[in-house]
Amino acid sequence: MAEKKVRWKVGAFELEVEGDDAFVDSQLDRFFKIVGERGAIPDQSSQAVHLRTSPADAEAATRHAKELSPAEYIREKRPETGTEQLIVLVKYLEDNKGQNEFGKKDINKLAREAKLKDIHSQYFTYAVKQGLLRTVGTGKYAITLSGEDLVLRLPKSTKSET
Repeated sequence: MAEKKVRWKVGAFELEVEGDDAFVDSQLDRFFKIVGERGAIPDQSSQAVHLRTSPADAEAATRHAKELSPAEYIREKRPETGTEQLIVLVKYLEDNKGQNEFGKKDINKLAREAKLKDIHSQYFTYAVKQGLLRTVGTGKYAITLSGEDLVLRLPKSTKSET
């Protein structure tokens, strides 16, 4: 079965889910039921905003990332904070190494390859609290759709800037 990732936001309520079609549909039904019970959807004029990145944009970004070294990818995305730097490295690791789950050692190895200093443990905590990473076991993490969206929103340097 095909896996899909979806993120919906209605007012202050947000849901991010991934899995097969039946699972995602059941979770969306539960979400809208809960949101409706809490009065977040008072009438038909309220609209849910679908925040999923278009597959074409994600595919183009992934294809481009595979053409760059870790250092070039960091230089292109220009992360400004330690958390952004972590998420950019995670996205590179996922796109180029096919690693959907990773530990701190994996990221720090990639950071050294990109000629960066090790990523401090606190940035992993910040990224989880901000919903950019999720824990998938003891000492293992995975990027969320919010994390992927962050990387896609980061600026791209032009040839004249580098």
